[in-house]
Amino acid sequence: MVFDPAGPFLNPGVGTTNFISDIRLRMDENLTKPLSNAYLDEVRKRCDAATEGPWISFVEDRDHVAGDNFIGRGVNRRKDDLYLTGATDEDQDFIAYARQDIPLLLDEIERLQKLLDEKAKEDK
Repeated sequence: MVFDPAGPFLNPGVGTTNFISDIRLRMDENLTKPLSNAYLDEVRKRCDAATEGPWISFVEDRDHVAGDNFIGRGVNRRKDDLYLTGATDEDQDFIAYARQDIPLLLDEIERLQKLLDEKAKEDK
């Protein structure tokens, strides 16, 4: 069985009434199953639809002297800055880095899948 984490959550009638418990249960049960191509395609679509990168986290007193914490977006920060409410510095860094990291990870998954496919063909 291939793991599609988004599958049951696209249909609100599926699963338990406790959304967080349902997510934890499904993740625990499926950690060793491969991700479906449909799920990876959806992740890629979300990346492609998001504001272009790079996204850079700017934290007050760490990266600049005065003002708010924010994520600068786009080449030379030509897109509107993104401000988060309730996020820790680490949350903000994670969100900013994810804009660059997720497409790279998807590319690596694709590369490794091709290698596995080639190896399977050789073994036949």
